[in-house]
Amino acid sequence: MGEIDKDQDKWPHLYAANRVSAVWGLDPAPGCVWSTRSVWADALDEGGVAPHKRAERSERDPIMTAYDTDNIFAKILRGEVPSIKLFEDEDTLCFMDIMPRSDGHCLVIPKTPCRNVFDASETQLASVMKTVQIMSRAVMTAFKADGVTLQQFNEAAGGQEVFHLHFHVLPRHAGVSLRPPGKMAEMDVLQAQAEKIRAALE
Repeated sequence: MGEIDKDQDKWPHLYAANRVSAVWGLDPAPGCVWSTRSVWADALDEGGVAPHKRAERSERDPIMTAYDTDNIFAKILRGEVPSIKLFEDEDTLCFMDIMPRSDGHCLVIPKTPCRNVFDASETQLASVMKTVQIMSRAVMTAFKADGVTLQQFNEAAGGQEVFHLHFHVLPRHAGVSLRPPGKMAEMDVLQAQAEKIRAALE
């Protein structure tokens, strides 16, 4: 059993993060936690901030913890972490969730810093929802789906694990339940699904 596999039972989130790092050829980062609802996540304290950072309050909303520029989606936007991109425009990016709960499960994020709906600007929300609609139509076509489920989580108590605003777009078929969270898909399977979605966008 490899070093990564030893962590599976004791630290399932850490195991998943290190497993993903191995697939991408990255060095596993100590304390990196994998999101069961999203693609990537950093180690978070109860306030939703990486432990090495002090919780600061946002100037825009004193109730909110400040945006953490080291969150994994920010790293994807900076090109520091790979992703399977499906669509992007000036304001948004869409990529595959590598722990999909349905075939074609993807994520839409704004390109500008935004923790969640509480600190999002009207422009950010409008841009993201425009892309969510584009991607919902694309996955419906690509997978001949009967419907689409949208998911969006805000703060730790609301289920948020990656603290950059994001929407899950999940194509659905009648009578078929979502798969349990936390299971990573094979990269070749995700790439094939991504090609179908890109084709539907043309």
